[in-house]
Amino acid sequence: MRDYLISATAFDGTIDVVTVDTTNISKTAIEYHNLSKTSGVLLSKTMTASLLMSNFMKNSNETLTLEINSSGESGKIVSVVNSNLEVRGYIDNTCVKLEDKDTLEDKVGLDGYIKVIRDMGLKKPYIGISKTATGDIAKDLMYYYSVSEQLPSYIVLSNIKDNEGLKRSAGMLIQVMPDVNSSTIKYLQDNMERLSLFNKSLKEGNNLRDIIVYMFKEGELNFKEKRECEYKCNCSREKMKDGLMSLGKKEIEDIIKDSGEAVLECHFCNKKYKFSEQELKDMLS
Repeated sequence: MRDYLISATAFDGTIDVVTVDTTNISKTAIEYHNLSKTSGVLLSKTMTASLLMSNFMKNSNETLTLEINSSGESGKIVSVVNSNLEVRGYIDNTCVKLEDKDTLEDKVGLDGYIKVIRDMGLKKPYIGISKTATGDIAKDLMYYYSVSEQLPSYIVLSNIKDNEGLKRSAGMLIQVMPDVNSSTIKYLQDNMERLSLFNKSLKEGNNLRDIIVYMFKEGELNFKEKRECEYKCNCSREKMKDGLMSLGKKEIEDIIKDSGEAVLECHFCNKKYKFSEQELKDMLS
């Protein structure tokens, strides 16, 4: 079964609900980058979060980049998603491990920052930044939404494992719109325990639609279309060539002098592109 995203509104459109299953996406990223279990979980959570956030894209050429600039062992974690829900990502440290009493939060750290870049095809992209206050990716994104976009949000990011590794990866984003009334807020507060059962529902094998229905039994749900998503890298030889040429004449001359060729590797899929000495000289001309 392919990964997919489902969105809905509740309480006359005053609550937005987005859920996404990223099991295959996460497994692909783990395989591409040969990730340890811990690095795999951190990248999986970041990609899941970026897909949840991308559901609100309005333009066909829009992209969203989520960067977790960690002060911890994991280093920078990056996920890029486009309006077709094609996502790609990487983590600096591919072999993060939990030892003794370590937690995932320890590996992200408390002194980093979250950066969200929304490129809508205009002259300048929108950039929002907030601190990683807890090291928990979901909690820090909730903080980001509260300070950078003034949208009260609830986010849960789940990774379920078995003896063979990752079994299921998914997430949910609930956002409260500005025109929400006090009775709806009270309903959410009174049922927060039910909302926290997302992980348990995944373990039981429930699909995303059933989970939303369970969590919003009295919410008058209005489901939108179900959309498929996938891990897809958009690298190409031409893009790598453009990157080389952007280095400038002196840098290319130094590459020719030092090694006689250039080998570039894509961050997102690890594919390598080799440019011969003659190709580099052609770039200079």
